[in-house]
Order: sequence, then C-alpha cells, then structure tokens
Amino acid sequence: MKCPIAASSAPISDCGIRSAALVFRFMANIAEGFGRGGKPEFIRFLRISRASAMETQSHLYIALDLGYLSNQEFETLHDQAIRVTRMVGGFINYLLCDGTEEPKN
Repeated sequence: MKCPIAASSAPISDCGIRSAALVFRFMANIAEGFGRGGKPEFIRFLRISRASAMETQSHLYIALDLGYLSNQEFETLHDQAIRVTRMVGGFINYLLCDGTEEPKN
C-alpha cells in the first residue's frame, strides 16, 4: 500500500513517518526566526529549519525501506529535500557575509 506523503487526507500515523509535521515545522521555524527581528535569531532558526529538512531526508529513506514510496517517488522527494537544504544553507551563508546587522523585513 502506497502512502500519500503529502496528502492531507491521510493520517500521518498510517505512514509510520512524520513527513507532514516536518514540513510544517520547517516552514514555521523560518517564519518564527524572521519574526524575531534580529539577524542572529533568524540565522539560528534557519539552521533549525535546515536540520528539519535533513531529518526529512532520513524519513524518506525509512519510507522507501518500508515500501511506502516507489524508487521514483523517493528520488523526486529526496532531490527536493536536498535542494531545500542547500537553498537554506546558501541563504544562511549570504546572511553571514552580507555585512548587515538585521534581516531586511
């Protein structure tokens, strides 16, 4: 039985993974960090978000091993997770090197 990873109608527990919760946590951390109003706090929460994206990669491997994802589905989702991880890492590097004190709200 395939697990609809992104489908909101499927209970997360049916899949044995917390993929939807990880996505929500990832987005919420970015929003919270930005809302804190300070560059160091924003970077801190971006790092937490990047870790959540990396955790998602681990969950995808588990979903593949348990047969919830086909190889094609895994590759698509895993590539997206890697891309997001790299984008957030690049944004962190930009913020560390841009010479400003605060993120531009």
